[in-house]
Amino acid sequence: MKRIFKSCTFWFAIASIIIILLNSIVSDSKKLLPIFSNCPLYLILKATGFTLIAPYLATDHTFFFNHLFLWFQWHFISFVCYGLIIDTVRAITKKKKSKFSYTK
Repeated sequence: MKRIFKSCTFWFAIASIIIILLNSIVSDSKKLLPIFSNCPLYLILKATGFTLIAPYLATDHTFFFNHLFLWFQWHFISFVCYGLIIDTVRAITKKKKSKFSYTK
C-alpha cells in the first residue's frame, strides 16, 4: 500500500481527476482547463488552428458532451503516462545507484 502512495502514476492520476472535477464544477464555458494544463492536448489544439474548440460552441449537447468526454479521457491517459515515465526513470536510476554502491 505504501508503494502506491509513493508512485508518481498514482499522484498524476489523482491530479488529473481533480482537474477534471474542478473543470466540471466550475462554470468554464469552453472547458479549457484540461486542455491548457496538458501540453500534448494543447499542441493538438494548436496544430488544428484551435478549430477543435468550435464544437464547444455548438448547440447540440450530445455532440458537446461526447467530445468533452473524449478530451477528459485523453487528459487522464496523458497524465498517467507522465507518471509512468517518471516512475520508470526513478526505477532505472535506483537500479543504477544500487549497482554502483559498494557494500563491505
